[in-house]
Amino acid sequence: MKATKKNSQSTEVKNNAVAQPQTERQSLRTLCKKLREEYGNDERINNLLCIYYKKLHNLSILKTREQWEREGFKVMNTVENRFPAWGKPVSRVNKETGESYTFYPVTHFYVPEAVCQAW
Repeated sequence: MKATKKNSQSTEVKNNAVAQPQTERQSLRTLCKKLREEYGNDERINNLLCIYYKKLHNLSILKTREQWEREGFKVMNTVENRFPAWGKPVSRVNKETGESYTFYPVTHFYVPEAVCQAW
């Protein structure tokens, strides 16, 4: 079956959209491995990531979207004001095989410049 131009463009967009989070996920894994080697397994990995980002970028406050929203702020999702971290585990079932699996999605820490007071 011959693909139309519209179909091939939408496939290209979908493939690029899928490729970006995987790259972020791989770089986050690499960073976590480095932090584990440096600090050991005593501390939670997101705490280590938070410490690392604060030191690297001279930041005083980093919070997740949930933490900011609990305090009454709205988060503006800008790339330059966020840092990747691991989210809460999510359980899914593979539709083809019926097997269940759990994974940790990528979430982000946000700096105070990325939030505004919710109205």
